[in-house]
Amino acid sequence: MSTYGKKIWTALGCLADHKRVISSLPKILDAYVGPNSIEPSLNESVMVTVNSVNSCPYCEGLHGQLARMAGVEAPEQLHKSESAEACRALVDDPAI
Repeated sequence: MSTYGKKIWTALGCLADHKRVISSLPKILDAYVGPNSIEPSLNESVMVTVNSVNSCPYCEGLHGQLARMAGVEAPEQLHKSESAEACRALVDDPAI
């Protein structure tokens, strides 16, 4: 459900989101550590870019902080970007 492009949060939706994250945890952790890990600044740039579409306040705060810690220069601008092209102008990488 959404109104004006924003996701409406419900208890059942929140539980479903958490279940999806927990089931994906091995792959999520593999992106951060292990043989398939991605450079931290790129990883967090991708996360902030994805959240610019999802608009989750929790994820915005978490990945915004992680992006700053990983050395991403403009996480706020990435989050406010309206298109993939705008994101690529800030982070020049095909993953974005």
